[in-house]
Amino acid sequence: MDKACENRLSGACFIAELPLFQSHAVTDSGYASIPESVQRPDSKCVLVVDDEVDLVEMVSMILTMHGYRVESASTGVEALIRCKQDNYDAVILDVQLPGELDGMGCYERLRTLHPELAKKSMFVTADTMSYQTRQFLTQVHRPYLEKPFLVHEFVDAVKGLLGE
Repeated sequence: MDKACENRLSGACFIAELPLFQSHAVTDSGYASIPESVQRPDSKCVLVVDDEVDLVEMVSMILTMHGYRVESASTGVEALIRCKQDNYDAVILDVQLPGELDGMGCYERLRTLHPELAKKSMFVTADTMSYQTRQFLTQVHRPYLEKPFLVHEFVDAVKGLLGE
């Protein structure tokens, strides 16, 4: 009998041993960064643009587990700055972003400034009930997923986006 349970006079005693959790460093934007040891330098890099921290962390983990490198931005303006500084293989945009440049506006700027990257973009949104959003998604002919989405649907969409 385990010493922690010896002193109990009656009832059940359970001991749960959990692995030590190593938290990820938090970047200036407030998002967790994936440890570099997990990222492969030859893997494709995806920019995730969303202001929902939990969604960005989940999507980053999923993409990293599938061998992609992931960077994130929480606004359209930040995304455009990152695209100017770095090369990305794909971009995932939330339609509704805070600030002066929402996902639709960011995409329009990407089409002008980085047309090849715009061709490798997709949207995630919880706003498909909006007429403006539906009209935009129909006009741009880019793939999109409605939040919440299933992990396998997301992975398949990203692979399709990257021609895999």
